[in-house]
Amino acid sequence: KADPESKGKVESVVKFIKINFLENRFYMGLDLLNQSFVMNTEGLILETLKGLLATSTEKVCVLGVEDAQDDLKRLREVYEDLVLFWGLDEDLLDAFDEKIGLVK
Repeated sequence: KADPESKGKVESVVKFIKINFLENRFYMGLDLLNQSFVMNTEGLILETLKGLLATSTEKVCVLGVEDAQDDLKRLREVYEDLVLFWGLDEDLLDAFDEKIGLVK
């Protein structure tokens, strides 16, 4: 896309990869770099899931379980999408629900 709204999103992803993945790595070729990135992707996704859980927990603490339900449902949808897309253990979803007390 060439629209201004998506420019910042793309730049954020590039910055994230530069800082969290490429920093302190020696460039040994694109194939090796791609292979290394794929091997580290699961760790990045798990960190993202931890962040979503922390955000959800904070919402419950600040707003209370009842008032946070709409936000929690949206966060859970993102959490579920990541788990399913990356083929992670679906027990993570039950653990998420249990930790934040999501009322379905």
